[in-house]
Amino acid sequence: NRLIKGRFNVNFIKSNMSGKSDKFIMNQKNGLIKLIRNELSSKEQQVMTSKEISKKNPIIWNGNSQMTGDEIHILRDVKTNELDSLKILNNENLSFIEQYIYLNHGNDISREEACDIVLNYMEKKGIDKIDFKSSLFIVPGYRFRFCDQLITNFHYPKSTLILLVAAFIGEDWRKVYNFALKNNYRMLSYGDSSILYKNDKNW
Repeated sequence: NRLIKGRFNVNFIKSNMSGKSDKFIMNQKNGLIKLIRNELSSKEQQVMTSKEISKKNPIIWNGNSQMTGDEIHILRDVKTNELDSLKILNNENLSFIEQYIYLNHGNDISREEACDIVLNYMEKKGIDKIDFKSSLFIVPGYRFRFCDQLITNFHYPKSTLILLVAAFIGEDWRKVYNFALKNNYRMLSYGDSSILYKNDKNW
């Protein structure tokens, strides 16, 4: 039940993540790790640009992805040591959404609630767009919450995009592709297209 603290350019390395910050606090009892930026002096606040300030923010890396903010909270399951949640505080430009974030996000909210959260956030921050990238690997078992129909071309066997189609329409993907092959449909980006309807039986 110890608190582990570090100061002055702290670096940490885990099997699937690394990062650095001015301050590092790890609570072994509840699994919470905090990466914190030192408070800026009044002089720094006056003379530093927002870009210069952002360079002092804590940063975490996972593969080729990078996330930064004034403060980062990483919560792990103390029994399994797996990542449970990740919060980027006071960052209007969360630039990357990684696989483990959505897989470990347990909240189940409606489309209307999700839209309200985003619109209220944008109104509060006075912004008209949010820029981000994602690295999500959708496979059978994934729960689609927004999309009911999918327009896509026909993909080659053994590709990850076949997994996306299988996740969306279930085992019917075999019927769709057998029909396409029998009727000489063209595959890949400049080939024929299809409209697919979500199979709710998957859930």
